[in-house]
Amino acid sequence: MLAKGLDASTDPPNYTKAHRQDFRFIGRYLCPTPNPKVIDPDEVKRIHAAKLGLFLNWENNGDDALRGRAGGLADGRQALQLARHWIKYPKGSVIFFSVGDCDPQPPQFPAVEAYLDGVRDAFGGYYKIGAYGGAGLLRHLKAKRKAKYLWQACVSTSWYKNGARMAGAHLHQTKLERKRAGGIVDIDEQNSPIPMWYPAAPKTARVPNGAGASKKAGVLNVYSYVELNPTGKLIVELASYFPKAHQIYVTSGMDSDHGPRPNGSYHYGHLKYNGSPAAAVDLGAYDGVSKSKGDRRMRDLARWFENVVPGAAHIVELIHSTPFADDNGFYVRNGQLCASCYDDQTKNDHFNHVHLALSQAQVKAALRHVKAS
Repeated sequence: MLAKGLDASTDPPNYTKAHRQDFRFIGRYLCPTPNPKVIDPDEVKRIHAAKLGLFLNWENNGDDALRGRAGGLADGRQALQLARHWIKYPKGSVIFFSVGDCDPQPPQFPAVEAYLDGVRDAFGGYYKIGAYGGAGLLRHLKAKRKAKYLWQACVSTSWYKNGARMAGAHLHQTKLERKRAGGIVDIDEQNSPIPMWYPAAPKTARVPNGAGASKKAGVLNVYSYVELNPTGKLIVELASYFPKAHQIYVTSGMDSDHGPRPNGSYHYGHLKYNGSPAAAVDLGAYDGVSKSKGDRRMRDLARWFENVVPGAAHIVELIHSTPFADDNGFYVRNGQLCASCYDDQTKNDHFNHVHLALSQAQVKAALRHVKAS
């Protein structure tokens, strides 16, 4: 399972509470307007402020999919209008259609196929097409290539051949009409990537030496002199996902003196780890704040790296010393927690910054992890 999420029609949850309860996406609805279950632009802002992904589902009358191509063309045009022009749903995202709500049986499958053909013509390639229904119907639509993304209805519906989880479904609906996070929701599991609408990715900004942190949510400052190879750029991208990235800044990559060149440090970008190119980046947090506050920010960052990578086994080097009595610093070398791997001078040199070295394979895996969560 990649992530756990919700779908809700008329009584959506509090999205901040949903995120705190470890839900990572929400499915919301489109249908002919006016209708209170249709998502609006303000709700999109609340969803993204809570760091949730969003996908859309068209659902009106249960037997709409039996109207054939003409019905799909009409519904597809309305879905396109609402998604594209009302809430600005990004091009290339998926819109599901509840084609299984009336539990179509095999003699009715051709009508459902024709309905999705109409949707395809209405979309003109602007959005991807998804289908919601029982496993029997979804397998048929997959074989006929009528829907690229599949969302299996909860097996408790007892729909046609829907008695067990379907291998290959991108989403599984696991529970119906539960109270969660202040709303009435269905619970879903994501098993494969789908083109949802996620909050805007964090950004980096090049700034003059000594400019400090950005103090702008979602923006990580990188000093202008910092040199980064491709792996270093990925490490900086990973750091930009730190929830408090606006309080830290990147101070070093391949630049500066980190020992004998070219192979005296992962900073220089010439070394590999387990056959994968590696790099090192340094980050600081003393920026117009008290030393104690900067110390706490760097400790939070080092701890976050340990959690999100995840774990020491997937880190080449992590070095950060702290003045706090309730931790022993952060010392990882070659995938092992190892305070004795670094001498006292090295430890003393790392009170004022966090040093992180990763291989390209490790940082790519960490980015997949942090983006999914």
